[in-house]
Amino acid sequence: MLNNNDPMLLLDRRFLMDFLTGDVPAEKEIFLRPANTVTPAREDVLRHADEIGEYSCRVRRIFLKASDVVIPLVSAKEFDQWALMGISLLEKFSQYPMMSGSFFQFGSAVLKACSFSSLKGWTETGEMIGRHSPLAAAVFFRLTPLFLEHGDIFRIRKWGEMAVRIMSQVHGQEEMAVSFFKNSIHCMHFMPLREIKDWQSLGVLFAGYSSELGGVFFSTIPVAMEDLNGKTETGCTGPHRP
Repeated sequence: MLNNNDPMLLLDRRFLMDFLTGDVPAEKEIFLRPANTVTPAREDVLRHADEIGEYSCRVRRIFLKASDVVIPLVSAKEFDQWALMGISLLEKFSQYPMMSGSFFQFGSAVLKACSFSSLKGWTETGEMIGRHSPLAAAVFFRLTPLFLEHGDIFRIRKWGEMAVRIMSQVHGQEEMAVSFFKNSIHCMHFMPLREIKDWQSLGVLFAGYSSELGGVFFSTIPVAMEDLNGKTETGCTGPHRP
């Protein structure tokens, strides 16, 4: 027979009550806690910095500054992997080192919001974009913190694929893809991602007729759609949130 005064039973009851009242840590907070709390040695940080400096002194400075933010978020092993991801981008896209610079500068936003495995997927998406345009990839990395304010990391690859489709179907239009990234962030204030995809598809259709028309579309339509959304909100429907 169970003893109601059994300490383990009382502990289980307290945990159950904490769980029901929401007093236990959120799943994301638990998941983000590094299993290995050993921080990287300073010489390892400088070793990576020196390797990065062979490609770009500017990116080296960005890396060192970003390291101060990233180190508390990851284990020593994960820090090493993070550094090597950025170095790999430098090697593959040496003609545009700021693609890697943006990765280092804004990767902490992903680590704060998601797991380390999500960082790997985010990096792969940036590399996919970079094969079409390193500039567009750098903008993708840079705007990720704003994307995460409106969407989760599991949808960010779809966002990147939309820009890749623009560059695939409208050859050489990296500026159009950059405009898409910048203005789609604006759209996320009043549109869900599925509607942004519809907007992107329409822009690709216009660009098929004229690259100039496509460029104008991606630069100006979000403002008009926000005005339309504002008028809708003052009518019979409530606010439209992503």
